[in-house]
Amino acid sequence: MYEDYLKEANSIVSRWEKTNLLAGIESVAEQQQMALVLENQRLFNEVLFKEFENKTDEHLTTEEVTKRDTVARFARISIPLIRRIFGEFVPFKLVSVQTLLNSTGKLYYMDQMGIIRETEVIAKNGIFKSKMNQAPMTEYSLDEEAQRCADCAVAITTEITRQVLVDLRLNAGSVLEHKWTGPEQLFDMTVLCSTAVDKKIGRSANWIVTSPMLADYLTDFGPLENAHEQLDRPCYRGTLVGAANKKWNLYVDPVFPNQILMGYKGADNLTPGYFYNPYIVLSNGPNYSESGTIITRYGKKLLNNSHYARIDVSGL
Repeated sequence: MYEDYLKEANSIVSRWEKTNLLAGIESVAEQQQMALVLENQRLFNEVLFKEFENKTDEHLTTEEVTKRDTVARFARISIPLIRRIFGEFVPFKLVSVQTLLNSTGKLYYMDQMGIIRETEVIAKNGIFKSKMNQAPMTEYSLDEEAQRCADCAVAITTEITRQVLVDLRLNAGSVLEHKWTGPEQLFDMTVLCSTAVDKKIGRSANWIVTSPMLADYLTDFGPLENAHEQLDRPCYRGTLVGAANKKWNLYVDPVFPNQILMGYKGADNLTPGYFYNPYIVLSNGPNYSESGTIITRYGKKLLNNSHYARIDVSGL
């Protein structure tokens, strides 16, 4: 039941608030998901350490000592890394992020009648392209470790975000074709695309993801509120303002194709067309290899592609 899920989430939020790792997260839903994914990682780390409980070096083989030290380094890095990965997590703003409490979990959403329904997803294993350094502390300073952690978190966040964006682009419920004639016509097409979402789900799109070039064209014609600096990864650019008080949160990805992706995401996390479901984000443990490969466990599910629409722009 959704009430049980919320009760568990709020209990875990109370626990993690004491660590100050939830500081700066204003959204209640994002606080809940951050706390849940941190708790999953903590529990996973505890399981890894059980093998070495109450054992001193003289009771361990050389191989076991190496394995224990690897687990210790992994555990030390994993919690701050999780906090960084989900600290500026773009999918929070685009889709429903619901952390799994078990490898098979329930996902919750609200139907057109306002009734909370549930569906199921099974966590699967994946491998990030990003690498994580597991060298002993003696090889670099605390500052260097913090920087490695930050760089790794950005790479993982970017990788997950782009995975979600590919799924949404390929499965958009409405696809519009537009031959480039100028920024004004492109802006008009964006309004039509938002309306296409409204016709299917009764709510207009409230976000846009596109390339830097198309974003510049859109903002040449439509004013941008709360403008942010463009980064070399998927990021929030500002709020694009249209006629009749229409507003879309604008996100830009440097590797996005000549397309405009639009969608609707409710503030309550219960009106999704798509779920992304982290479980054990960093599940390497003692099997971590020197190559730095990062194993992850997660689920995802496309519930209703009508929440998303795409404009294919040609002639640029």
